[in-house]
Amino acid sequence: MKTFLYLCLPVFLAACQSAQPATHEKDTLSVENVSADSAVAEPDEETPVSSRETGGINIHYPDEALVFTCYLTDPHVDNTNPDTIFIHPSELTETLSGAALRIRSDSVTNITVEQSHQTVAGISYQGETNVFHQWKYYRSGWQKVFGGEGEFLWSYQCNEISKEENERFPEVTMEEWKAAVGNFGGESALELVKNNKSINENASFITTYAIYLRITGKKKDGTSVTKYVVFYPAIGC
Repeated sequence: MKTFLYLCLPVFLAACQSAQPATHEKDTLSVENVSADSAVAEPDEETPVSSRETGGINIHYPDEALVFTCYLTDPHVDNTNPDTIFIHPSELTETLSGAALRIRSDSVTNITVEQSHQTVAGISYQGETNVFHQWKYYRSGWQKVFGGEGEFLWSYQCNEISKEENERFPEVTMEEWKAAVGNFGGESALELVKNNKSINENASFITTYAIYLRITGKKKDGTSVTKYVVFYPAIGC
């Protein structure tokens, strides 16, 4: 039997373009441009991504062990990974932070939902928003998403990311930050942050780059099930 996960996403004013999947920190600085001209690659047409039903879009994992319905407007979806679905909203105002979450299943029990998020630093430069997603970043621990249980239906409310959590970041000296900015854009970019006493001021910022959901449970035969949803909020303006 299939498992159905419902995501009801509230409206949240965020930004101009979805960010791309983050990678681990590297020695050389890599900056991602998230201007309005950037685009998210569409999955292969042979891979069934989604089907629309009244009020939502069903997005399938490749093994179809779990299907969830999200109330988004034509999101960009990558479902080529067997256990993880990546979502980039096409609307600038949609987020998972504080969203209602419903899971329905007649084949999986003992369902638990946990949430985590990642923040990155970035800079607004020459009319574009650039995130340093391969530089330093903060990743929160997994926090349980609480809700009520039913026989086949579980209702949750995703944890809301506070302003403080949205701006949490590892300790960084201004010398480190200015060096990173200089490596990216040279003297013209460095000029924008030369008077900064913290990352989160003037043309530079810290913001949530990705929101993660981990969904675990057990099938009736005792087999463990773990699936992930990775949501990339829009960043910039």
